[in-house]
Parts: sequence; structure tokens; C-alpha cells
Amino acid sequence: MNSYLQIGKPFLKEVGDKVRLCSNLTEVLEGRTVRDYEMWFEVEKQFSNGLCFERIDAFIAATLFYCMEKGLDIRSDAKISERLLYQLSSEYIPVISKNTKKYNPIDIVAPTDGSKVPSFGRVGTGVSGGVDSFYTILKHYKVAEELKDYELTDLTFFNVGSHGDNGGKIARELFYKRSIKA
Repeated sequence: MNSYLQIGKPFLKEVGDKVRLCSNLTEVLEGRTVRDYEMWFEVEKQFSNGLCFERIDAFIAATLFYCMEKGLDIRSDAKISERLLYQLSSEYIPVISKNTKKYNPIDIVAPTDGSKVPSFGRVGTGVSGGVDSFYTILKHYKVAEELKDYELTDLTFFNVGSHGDNGGKIARELFYKRSIKA
């Protein structure tokens, strides 16, 4: 396919008292570059050692539905976690694209890495306040001994969606108010 999203090797960037996990993305439609941009995730410096710049996993998760909606394959020279690629390619993408007309099947082409990423003994999930996040919390709050690697220790609240940065000052204020509640 000549239409794809190219995800660059992740890197860290300090911005004031924060650290960003960044990647340069290039959107190619029918063989022609239509957009280049930098995507980033930002945390306070004290949490920066938890950012994984060795793999593109975070950028895959953030762009997957966009790519499936637009019919863009995902390509990268940087590594993706072997298990994530397997689960997305063999289970998730086929099920979502088969059962939701809005989403197309896509391919993810990137080298894999099967080694375990250091997690500092932490396991987190996003919290939006919706049904999906509460289900995940309940399912992983206390787990069987053989599943301890999946037991939640942390919750996250991201500045995306209805209060994302693209909404300007009002959206940022809404994010801060909601983060206090979260």
C-alpha cells in the first residue's frame, strides 16, 4: 500500500520542568508526503525514567484507530514490542476491522523486540472515568498470583480527547480541573 504512517525512533526532550517522549511522524498518501509532525507525551521530570524511548509502542497505541480509520499502514525502522505486534496483528486489528465498518484492516511493519521492558515494578492504566477504564481497574486491581505482573499499581489521566491541547486555554483548564477529580 502506498498510504502509511511512518513512525520515527522515539527520543526524549526536556521542556521546562517536564520531559517529553517524542517521535517524528510522517503521513504518506498514495506515495506523497502530506504531513510531518512531532507527537509527544509529557510528564514531570520526576517520572521521566518511566518513559520508554526504546520502542514505538506508545505511538502505535496513540495512532492505531486514526490509521485504521484512514486505511494507513504503520511503518517504522524503530522497534515494537513483539507481543504487542502479535496481539494487534493476529487478534485486535482483525476483530475491530471485521466488526466496525469505520475501521480498515492495516499492516504494521517494524522490527520487533521480545525482551521485557523495565517497569520498576509498576503497572498502569488510563482512567477516563468511563465504563472501559473502570472495567480495566476492577479486572486488574487484585489478580491471581500467576498474573501478578498485570496487577495495577498506578492510574494515569491523559490530556487528550475533549480536553486536549488542541482546544487551547479553555481545554487545558478543563484538563487540570478533571485531573484533580481523577
